[in-house]
Amino acid sequence: MIIPPPPAYSEWTKVSKGFFGEVFVDFKRIKKKNGFVDYWVLQNYRYRIPWIPWIGIRSLMTYCRGDCELFRFMIMSDTFYKGQMGNGHVVKVGGILGSISPTGWGYPRPDSADETMLKSVCDFASHAYSEWTKVGERTSGAEVFVDFKRISKKNGFVYFWVLVNHPKPVWAEKYMSVKSYNHGDCGSFKFMTMSYTRYTGQMGNGDVVEGIGGSISSPEWGYPRPDSSGEIVLKLVCYLAQ
Repeated sequence: MIIPPPPAYSEWTKVSKGFFGEVFVDFKRIKKKNGFVDYWVLQNYRYRIPWIPWIGIRSLMTYCRGDCELFRFMIMSDTFYKGQMGNGHVVKVGGILGSISPTGWGYPRPDSADETMLKSVCDFASHAYSEWTKVGERTSGAEVFVDFKRISKKNGFVYFWVLVNHPKPVWAEKYMSVKSYNHGDCGSFKFMTMSYTRYTGQMGNGDVVEGIGGSISSPEWGYPRPDSSGEIVLKLVCYLAQ
């Protein structure tokens, strides 16, 4: 596998801030291939990290591969820098430009920078390649959309994306839309939400509302209410998945 060199001209967007520093993603260089998503991440270190054996390392650039369906990722290459934002002297970590063998799949810890990063990448990729079709409207006036082109079947179940637009800001967080990834059982006519993300704008646009959403550690099955938008969605998804 050919791993591209670190991007020389990037547009970094901050997606998380933690104890060690800020985490950025270059959304314009996200690529989808064979069901996976490849992306670049940059981390600025506020302090010298104890387990990094080089003095003065201030930033790390990594090339990652994500599996959005199983919500996991692997690091394909990494490069350390003496300056922040990938500037300054390059510290090579084996091979050309720090290229390393894939580390194997890892699962981000809940509420970690890795979870926020992978969620942001998967949400961006799903939105960039989505075609939303309106299928219903709630009594509150919220519009419900399904991406029919991304319905998939696996082991007798159906997986699908749903987008809900709200007519006005909701709750104190003032989000305007919610995008969710769902798991359906057409035989028993039930579903569970695997992950969701809330946005300040409609149609999954605007900023991600931090601290709300992400993967659900213990999703539970639910049954849609009769004549509800949930029932309409599941009926359509199951019909098209036949």
